[in-house]
Amino acid sequence: MDPFSKDMGNTLMDSASLPLKNMTPAISPLEIKPHFDPYSNKAYFPNGTHSSVSVVNFTAKEALPLHFTDKEKVDWFSTPRLPLNATTNWDEHDSIEFVFDRNNFGTPYSTLELNYQDASANGQTYTSSWDNIWDHTGDNNCYSYRGYTLQLDEPSDNYIYMYGNIKDPQTSFPLYPQQENWIGYFIPGEQDVFDALGTSTLNKIDRIDHRDYWCKKYEGPVPYGPTGGNVGQIQTFYWVCEKHQTNIRYGEMVKLRSAQSGSEPDMIQWQNNGSLPKEKLSPEPEHFSAAQASAYSPFIIQLDYQANPLELGAFVNGKCVGASALMPDDTTVFMRVYPDGADPDSIVFQDWFGTRSNQTNIIDDYSVFNKANGKFERRALIGNQGNDVVIVSFKHQDLSNSNLDDNLSFNLWPNPASDILNYEFYLGSKSKASIDLFDIRGVKVANLLEDIYPGGFIRGMINIRNSKPNIVNGIYFIRLNTEGYNKSHKLIVNN
Repeated sequence: MDPFSKDMGNTLMDSASLPLKNMTPAISPLEIKPHFDPYSNKAYFPNGTHSSVSVVNFTAKEALPLHFTDKEKVDWFSTPRLPLNATTNWDEHDSIEFVFDRNNFGTPYSTLELNYQDASANGQTYTSSWDNIWDHTGDNNCYSYRGYTLQLDEPSDNYIYMYGNIKDPQTSFPLYPQQENWIGYFIPGEQDVFDALGTSTLNKIDRIDHRDYWCKKYEGPVPYGPTGGNVGQIQTFYWVCEKHQTNIRYGEMVKLRSAQSGSEPDMIQWQNNGSLPKEKLSPEPEHFSAAQASAYSPFIIQLDYQANPLELGAFVNGKCVGASALMPDDTTVFMRVYPDGADPDSIVFQDWFGTRSNQTNIIDDYSVFNKANGKFERRALIGNQGNDVVIVSFKHQDLSNSNLDDNLSFNLWPNPASDILNYEFYLGSKSKASIDLFDIRGVKVANLLEDIYPGGFIRGMINIRNSKPNIVNGIYFIRLNTEGYNKSHKLIVNN
């Protein structure tokens, strides 16, 4: 029977096969066109000028696009629709082998890898893969509330067919304390992630990672930059975000880091207050290009230009490890830095002014914010900073009045060290300085450095293996001596 036939009258059809292409939940006037309810899998058809409505049950076959790019070979993905979704219970699930069967894809894959980080198991990563046969390191269950990373043998335009029911939007699901939780987004449509999370959940987390952006909760003074959503200040905390546009779409996933203590998870819900998603404001970098990876260090960089460049890049050993495009009025830029695989050399920055100037500047004189003492330190960054937020300033901080008897005055890296040790210290004026090495008994082992230096920051490198006597693996104390003050650090030496 044709559901659009004029002869249909008030007939109620039991079922029809109508593939869904768009799950946007907007309701149109019934007298203009039919309305599809994505949660009940029902279609409502007006009967001409009559007041009656015909209801058709349909079997969903929804094509969900996959988003791979040349730089990012992995899609951050979730499965909002599953055959066994029927209630608000978060643990409803289906078989991974059924949901991700190669014949459910627009272009069937040859190999597949699906990863999930299980916050209930202290962040253990489980993998399901297919290469002519399925292999699972964890369970074989797929949940709508979970987020996954998906990699195919040919990461090009593709889509996956999903069947069954969309997860009920009133579903509450667990947020495990002190863990990074991979959460799937199952609300049809698109909205700002801060609106989607809501104040209650935002009070429980301190970090949001999306494939296209990251946001970090900060306490106290915050660098100038975009703030998240319509929430603004939460108690005494602020959110700072990498980009102005922080949207989340149906079928995507986000990583939420819980700031809660204890052993039991909090139960949270997605929200939908009907707010429109944010528009994109900032362009993407084109001159600088960094090879992306799943792990990165988020950088907040305070600028110091009279006229901003078009782009800013971060480099390690001549390799671009991060890039951002700048707007003319930006005072702060947010950058993802991908140092994995790079040697632990100092990070330097390079700016690009486009056709306005052929000149590019290497920026290796900058300050790094130390959260422990709340001060900027004039020092270099080594390659891998982990996944915590790093604040860098190109502004020349006034350190002349800093108390020299603190961590600003003497920095060492890397620690542990194998051979090359970088050092940096500050002198208020021209002075004699030396660096000595002591064993754990307090016995002086070697004099590594001794000279008269001008005032300011002194930087250099020492090959500790070249000292006499030879330095063996172990725990040492290294001390800076200047006229009127000294400072010591523990140093671990190993291969």
